[in-house]
Formats: sequence, C-alpha cells, structure tokens
Amino acid sequence: MNIVGVRCVSYPFDFQHSNTSDIMYFKMSHGEISQAFIHLWIKPVRSAPGSKHVIEIYKVSAPVDKNNYIRMNMLSVDTVNLEHNKGSWIRYPVFAMVADWATNPDNNLGMIVIMKGPDDNQIAVTNSKEEPEKAPLLEVQFIHESDKANRLARSPDGGKCSLTETRCCRFPLPVNFTEHNFDFIVAPKVYMANFCNGTCDYLYAQQHIHMAMVQKIHSGTATHGPCCGAKELMPLNMLYYDHDRKIRFDTINDMIIEKCSCD
Repeated sequence: MNIVGVRCVSYPFDFQHSNTSDIMYFKMSHGEISQAFIHLWIKPVRSAPGSKHVIEIYKVSAPVDKNNYIRMNMLSVDTVNLEHNKGSWIRYPVFAMVADWATNPDNNLGMIVIMKGPDDNQIAVTNSKEEPEKAPLLEVQFIHESDKANRLARSPDGGKCSLTETRCCRFPLPVNFTEHNFDFIVAPKVYMANFCNGTCDYLYAQQHIHMAMVQKIHSGTATHGPCCGAKELMPLNMLYYDHDRKIRFDTINDMIIEKCSCD
C-alpha cells in the first residue's frame, strides 16, 4: 500500500464569542493527517519596519462543570513580521491540534487566535462577519491509503508499466509550482500531473482484435498511426491568491492524467 495525500480546505461555519475572543469552529473529517495550517488575514498595522507581533494559538476545551467558562489551552506563542501599514495573509501551522480533532471528533470545540497591535486591539480577522472575504480558513492534508499501482506508471489496460516500457503508458510527472514562479498558488506547492508516452502498436492500441485488423488494413493510406495521449483527466483542488490578493479555493479541471490510450 502507498500513502497518498488529499488536501482540503475548511471555512469556519459557526462563530461563538467567549469573554474576550472569537471561537473559530471548523468541521472536520475523520482520518489521519500529515499537515494542517490556519490562514489568517492580518489588518494593516502602524509599526516600525521589522517589528514583530506576537501570535497566540489556543485550543478550546470543555469546562470542568456546567457553571464554568470554556477553557483555553495555549498551544503555541510565536512572533510574526508584518509590513508597515499593510494588510497581509499569514499561514501558521496547527498540526497537533487538528490531528487530535481528526482522530477524536469530540475534542473539536474550536480554536482561538489572539494577535494584537500596538494599541492592544485584535489585528487578526477571526470573525467572518467582520470581513467576509477575508475570513480565516483551515488547510488540511489528509493521508489515504491506495494501491501502489495508482502512483506508478500504468498501461492503457490498467496494468503496471515498468520504467523500461516502450509501449503507451502513464508515467509520473511531479510539477513544482514554486520552481515555475507560480507564487500566487498557496497549495498544493507540488502535485503529480503525470504524462503519457510510448509507441502504439495496432494490436496494442485496440481493445478488440477486429478493430485492430480494420485499422491495419487502412493503414496503408494513413499518414500516421495512433498516438499515445490522455484518455481520462482528473481535477485538482487549489488554494490561490486572486488579483485582489484574496485567498480563493477552487477546483481546476483536467489537471491530472488518470489514464492514457492510443487514439
């Protein structure tokens, strides 16, 4: 079996208000994850160039009894550099907390992020009603097991292809967006696009011998034979910045070659 990553994005569907901060609650699927990040819009801050601002991440826990308030368990404290008087998105890792939510759904009571500016006001947008287009979002990389053949080269009939195969096959092709200067893409940074390559013999190209023989008879007047190309393509979920520097989540069609064939 082989490990295959499936990336998804979740927006907070419900906001509650504690005594001092907004609670961000994200619906989670059950499963094992490899990565998790919270994306937050930080408001413009008037501060000296190079100044750092503290970000605090809290996990919300149930109260000890009904008469108590919810508990805020601090998970991390860090500093973030912000440009003077300019809003921006930040991407912060929250793996431990989200991994617990994914395996123990009852523990998913939300999270709290506190990040304050020089005037002690919250500068991280944690409430979608405040700025709907800049609402926080959670990026999660799930781990799924699939047949190893899904990641290896595959022939048109679904069989495995060796690296020395000369007939039409699907071969793995990793694409790194960062290397091609696609900096506007937030996730994934790398994905497996795959490609088709190889020769197309007539008997190999057709599923039925009759069709292969008919094509062979008419091949004398043909300028070229069948070519190896994509037969089935799959979409890719992407997280990216649009022209207004707003984060968007979309599904882009025909980004991954699933099967190849001789046509």
